Parts: sequence; C-alpha cells; structure tokens
Amino acid sequence: MHWSSLLRRGEEVLNVAKPIFPSLKRPGLLSQQLSRVQISTMAVKENFMVAGGFKGELICKYLNQPGVAFCTKLTADDDAITNAVDVYRNPSGAMRVMAANNDAQIRIYDAETFASVNRYSFDWTVNNTSITACYSSSADEITTI
Repeated sequence: MHWSSLLRRGEEVLNVAKPIFPSLKRPGLLSQQLSRVQISTMAVKENFMVAGGFKGELICKYLNQPGVAFCTKLTADDDAITNAVDVYRNPSGAMRVMAANNDAQIRIYDAETFASVNRYSFDWTVNNTSITACYSSSADEITTI
C-alpha cells in the first residue's frame, strides 16, 4: 500500500495475500506463481520495486506498470528467508537485482530480462549486502557482505 499524505488516500501497489502471477514470460526464465508471501525485505529504486519473502521468494515489480514482472522462489531450503534485496546500477548502467538468503547464497539478476547474472556461495548465512561502484580499478563492482 502506498499512502499519499498530499492526496490523503492509499493505492495498492502489491497484494501478497492473493496468488501472484508473473507477467513476463520468456523461455528459460525461472519465473513461477507465488501465493501468500510474507515479506521480509524490500527495496525501491527508479520506479522498480523488489521484495523478498520468508520462504525464499523474490518479487520484482515496475511501479508504473500493472502486475508483477517477475517472481520466483529462489531456494527450496527449509530456512530459506530472503534476508536482503537491493536494486542498483552497475558501472555500464545496467540495473541489477541482488538477493541475499539464509541458504548462504547471493544471487544477482538483470532487472530488465531477469536472467541470472551471478551467484556467490558462502559458508554462512548472508544477512545483508551493499554495492559500491568501483570506477578506479578493473573491477566492475565491489560487493560488501
């Protein structure tokens, strides 16, 4: 729900109590229907919203378009909480979605195609992440965990 104090009214942005159907369908895209998601984390940048759920869900929605563009369950682990999500632009300007989970994984997706760009595995649960653009070296970006 988005509340406008200026207009004094609310507008539904995303209803996670109902089944969520992804509107973007492409061959090879691991998008799937979700239902009754309990949101654990959320990020918004440039009219694009990403939410993560307590059962490993990832939901991506363009705020200026109806419906959900992409949604999936990132992992089937029992303790699959999506602890943190972030939306950022890499140095070349491409928008990325980053999700950190209790399954000791960080997953990075392209925000336009929702194709998996990278995945990092750790020996511990990943509770938070942050991106810092690195323009002074050969690295595209530095991820702080």
